[in-house]
Amino acid sequence: MGANAAAVATLMQRLPVLCCATRLEAQTAQGPDRRYLPLARWVERRGGGPNDGLVPVASALLPGARHLLRAGAHRALVSTGKGRDPVGALRQALGVVLE
Repeated sequence: MGANAAAVATLMQRLPVLCCATRLEAQTAQGPDRRYLPLARWVERRGGGPNDGLVPVASALLPGARHLLRAGAHRALVSTGKGRDPVGALRQALGVVLE
């Protein structure tokens, strides 16, 4: 990323870029997402910071882009189920981009 930082910064100024990420926490984990809590804790203990059980939040957000951070596991933005609303996430994302 460092090698392309200038090009990424220019792109962020020219286009409405939104990076969406999720963070899994014991207080908000629901249904099958709870299966990923041990992995999320493991990533945090090893210095990965907040994450969704697969990807650290810091790795999902580009500098200069708009950011949308929601509670949930890695599939919270794209699949339905208890505590997951992908259509609502898309509506929220569009609202952030169109502000």
